[in-house]
Amino acid sequence: MRNKGISDSIQDWQLTIDAARADVTITKELAKQGYNADRMTEGVGLVSEFKEQQQAYQQAIGDQCGATDALQLAQETANATYIFHVKIARLAIPKDRDLWRTLQLNGIREKSLNGWLEQTESFYNNLPEALPLMKNHGVTAASIEQAKEQIQAVRDARVSQTHRKGATQISKQQRDETLARLEEWMEDFIRTAKFVYAKNPQQLESLGITAG
Repeated sequence: MRNKGISDSIQDWQLTIDAARADVTITKELAKQGYNADRMTEGVGLVSEFKEQQQAYQQAIGDQCGATDALQLAQETANATYIFHVKIARLAIPKDRDLWRTLQLNGIREKSLNGWLEQTESFYNNLPEALPLMKNHGVTAASIEQAKEQIQAVRDARVSQTHRKGATQISKQQRDETLARLEEWMEDFIRTAKFVYAKNPQQLESLGITAG
């Protein structure tokens, strides 16, 4: 399967199984080698199980991407408010005040999410002390609380993204385990079919199996 995509291989394997089950003569010959009705049903079940899990995995990837987009949007929204308040604070607070250091008004803004969260939360936890200096610029206790809620929304979005990442990993693991079982089943089935029809390559071709 290394030279093929998973979807192509699954389609080929389903075609092989369906063709074998549809031909009474082939069914009887393969049953003599252990591939009776129950064994063939097992193969059908593995294909169906894999398809369901592949669909679930694709859905999980979509959910994870959605959670990542939501996190990015939440942080962009909160950061726009934060930068606005930083600019107002720099304008309203005399530079020689200790508040400059407390609010981290000098220096760069943190880029990593953890650093950003720490910096913004520290800023807003200490900002009420500067409120008397900033109220003439439209900053109120209510606007500070609103900014805190936006930061909490970022935290919540990160939790959701982490959950979605975990769900995607679990879904992939389940799919891969089923794929491994299906690959093992198909490898044995193909070996058996080649043994049964070693002198009849046309029958192998009817199953979608290349002789050799």
